[in-house]
Amino acid sequence: MKVLQTTLDSFENDKALLVFDDGQKLRVPKDMLPGFVAGDIVSLTLSTNSDAKKQREKMLKGILNEIIDNEIKE
Repeated sequence: MKVLQTTLDSFENDKALLVFDDGQKLRVPKDMLPGFVAGDIVSLTLSTNSDAKKQREKMLKGILNEIIDNEIKE
């Protein structure tokens, strides 16, 4: 698991602007940061989700199989 630190720069309409130390920016939905104010330090935790990955692979294999089946029928 990796943790990244950002600074909440501002809110623009329904988005929040997060700025990393190296200047990179990330816009996220404002409602993900209830109670946060500009200037707050925001920690982002990065981790993998193997269950979601397996579900996506299953869905994509299903789509691919449908395409192959349709090609064979034509």
